[in-house]
Amino acid sequence: MTDPRFTKVCDDLEELLEIVDIDSIEDLDTLVMALLDRPVSVTDGWDDERDVPALDIRVHGSELSIGVLEPFPMSVLELARSSGELAQDIGPYAPAGEAPIHGNDLLTLRDEELVAALQRALGQVRLLNLLDDD
Repeated sequence: MTDPRFTKVCDDLEELLEIVDIDSIEDLDTLVMALLDRPVSVTDGWDDERDVPALDIRVHGSELSIGVLEPFPMSVLELARSSGELAQDIGPYAPAGEAPIHGNDLLTLRDEELVAALQRALGQVRLLNLLDDD
């Protein structure tokens, strides 16, 4: 059975944050970072062509970053898949002086597996928030 928090299609950022019960967009990019095991940034954006709210998703590599403007409506599952496509396009991440980190290949996961990975990543976000509160 899938977790409806990750499959529900949301109309805007506020609804997306509310459905997974996180406080801010910073928590959302931490969620994607934990999921991909690499640097990511997610910011609030606007799709001028469609005149709808969007998320600006950037996946960072060793020497460059690539991004996409992902318009709403979207689900957290769709956000994860879009981020996974960017990660695959940019290739492994190699911090200075370290071996490349291939990260998690989300594109090969079935929806149920990706939802389980999202649940684990959300747990990490919540743990980090608890530690940050201290």
